Amino acid sequence: MFRAALNLSSHDLRVMEKPPWETKSKRPAFSVKAKLRKWQLQEDTKHVFFTLVESSNPHHRVESDNPPSCLYGWVADYDADITSEEFLRRVETLGPEERPTHFSRTFSGGIRAVWEFEEKVWVDCPEVAEKFMRGFAARVKAVKLAPGLDTASYDLNMLWELGTDWQAVEDAMLVPRFITQQLQVEAITRTKKISSAYEDLPLDLIQAEIEKQYPGRLFGADLELGARIPLFWLPICGDGKEKDKSGIVAEWGIHSFSSRSEKGNMFWDELLGREFVEKFQEKKIGEATEGCYFDGVGYWRMNHRGNWVGVRREDALLYLKVERGLTASKKPKETASEAEKVLYAIQAYNRIDAAAPFTHTKEKFVDWNGERYLNINQKHPMQPGAEGSGDPDNFPWMYEFVKNFFHRHESDEIHPREYFLVELRRKYVSFLHSRPVSSHCLVLVGPTGKGKSFLNTFLLREIFGSATDAGKFLVGGRDFTKELAESVVWYVDDNESASTMTQHKKFSEAVKKHVATPEVDCQPKFKDARIIPWYGLMIMSCNEDPDSVSIIPDLDINIQDKVAMFRINDAWQARFLENVEQAALVRKELPFFLRWLVDVFVPDERVLTPEDTRYGIFPYKHPDLVETARESSSQYRLAEVIDLWREQMALSVKQDQWEGNSSALLMEMQGPDSEVLPLVRGYSVIQFGKLMGALHKQGVPWLSRKTGEGNKAKWVIEIPRIKGKKGKGSK
Repeated sequence: MFRAALNLSSHDLRVMEKPPWETKSKRPAFSVKAKLRKWQLQEDTKHVFFTLVESSNPHHRVESDNPPSCLYGWVADYDADITSEEFLRRVETLGPEERPTHFSRTFSGGIRAVWEFEEKVWVDCPEVAEKFMRGFAARVKAVKLAPGLDTASYDLNMLWELGTDWQAVEDAMLVPRFITQQLQVEAITRTKKISSAYEDLPLDLIQAEIEKQYPGRLFGADLELGARIPLFWLPICGDGKEKDKSGIVAEWGIHSFSSRSEKGNMFWDELLGREFVEKFQEKKIGEATEGCYFDGVGYWRMNHRGNWVGVRREDALLYLKVERGLTASKKPKETASEAEKVLYAIQAYNRIDAAAPFTHTKEKFVDWNGERYLNINQKHPMQPGAEGSGDPDNFPWMYEFVKNFFHRHESDEIHPREYFLVELRRKYVSFLHSRPVSSHCLVLVGPTGKGKSFLNTFLLREIFGSATDAGKFLVGGRDFTKELAESVVWYVDDNESASTMTQHKKFSEAVKKHVATPEVDCQPKFKDARIIPWYGLMIMSCNEDPDSVSIIPDLDINIQDKVAMFRINDAWQARFLENVEQAALVRKELPFFLRWLVDVFVPDERVLTPEDTRYGIFPYKHPDLVETARESSSQYRLAEVIDLWREQMALSVKQDQWEGNSSALLMEMQGPDSEVLPLVRGYSVIQFGKLMGALHKQGVPWLSRKTGEGNKAKWVIEIPRIKGKKGKGSK
């Protein structure tokens, strides 16, 4: 419920492990409030400044780009001097559901009371939030509990200093949800109180109709929004020269503050008759359908946060009633209500096949595989800085990081960072301009603490707007998730390395599939699974130890051209700050870095492959990593096992070679007298045959192939001769 910052200059919030009244943090003594304010704003202050507001990003406080989301309670701050005993006496006049649960003393000697809600309240609509808080204050009689209720109590941006002398209120309870729900309904109703079906009527047509129905009663006044006009619909009084302009023109009608008017708000249909305004009803229904779509099962609309949400029919009706002001009851001689007419129009004219995230494009609708999709992707790449801002002086930390991060092998003619920057630039520009391209799977290998995870999980997430851990899906074989479909960057670290050769092979095949064929399975809400395009970036990182490098995909399964492998420069150490400071620094520099990447950086032409229309760039592979990957491959491991078997055979047979097919070789190696039996027990005939073919393709010197009787292929394996040893038999 409670979140807190260390000081009032901090943008970060943490969830409090204990409520304020159980939290230990002592405020220093100050002689004047000015010194207190200065201390509260100091960045090295470590105290408790709490709030019951949760923002869209719950880890940061409410700001212009991080609006409030929900409210877990309400804090009332009283500036007037009142004793705790007197405050409690006043509280005791309230019912248990109206009482604050706790209160404290402030620096100025005032009271700060806290009401806790049984259920959180949405406050993402500012107008409704304001009315809710004031309605709640009236419901719990907050103004009468103590003098001097500060208006800051209605400010969702406020952080409250911990205070002192916390006391619990006897018999107080969490504010029941039926109270907060009722207050929310009232707040929404009050916000929409002046909404009308005819608020978009042209004022020039209205003026003409007034002159027609009430000739001369405007006395020369023109209808303009906010203009003062006579109350033309009332009988003329006085000397017949309507001097009392007690009406104000609004979109929906006339607001009157005259005692002669029967009510304050007069709507156009009441003033001019339903027949005149009825023709505008169709326009209203048409506009209400805008932004709402039907996929054959449910409806899609955008919420206050700008995100697409899928809703059932009853929720769509509620939205149309509350947000659009449509009636849910049928009028005389009508077969459907306004809200039902809108739902029908949405079904008839705003029909889609499904809604799914298409991360590679900003288009609202996507035609794919013969179907029309609503693109519900809300994650987009960071925009580059202003033109001309791509000077490295504007991003010194990022410049040093990229410059020194990659290790250059002595045989490299071109520095590996050139390959990486081209990979990054190509993918970034494609998302920036919605021109999807395929890209290699990037592999980073190096010691800990050099920035591999920082690059994967933070830097690329900031650049592309989304990133997620794909290890459990690619390595562990877990189900495809909604988060994977919505993320541009998939990262994998060595914590998810394959534990068996079979699992590693499946992982390598999965990497190959998603790099070569940019499609993923997506499960739209309430709909059957569908295959949609995914042109994201796949990157994996690992340490240099044997267990960690086993995550490198098997390069011997036609994946060579789909993987780029980089080694981290272990002779250089990036200057990392604390997490929060580092994140702030990078976010500040990234737009300038991206502008440099797009406009200033010129790739070495030797890196590019114009004839390769799929990837457009050579897949760099550090020579050391190629050898490491080969040694960790399933073919290499099998070659080691066969070498052991050959040595065993050299001690037991006289001939110089063995001939037979893959099944015969596997049977012999799995025989009861075989010393390599434990090493080959898990192989299947099919798997073993494929690996033998891969070994032959690699050109293993002791393995050849020949065609025997019936045009059947046989393997020929050379058996080494060991000096001083005599054979015991023959095969």
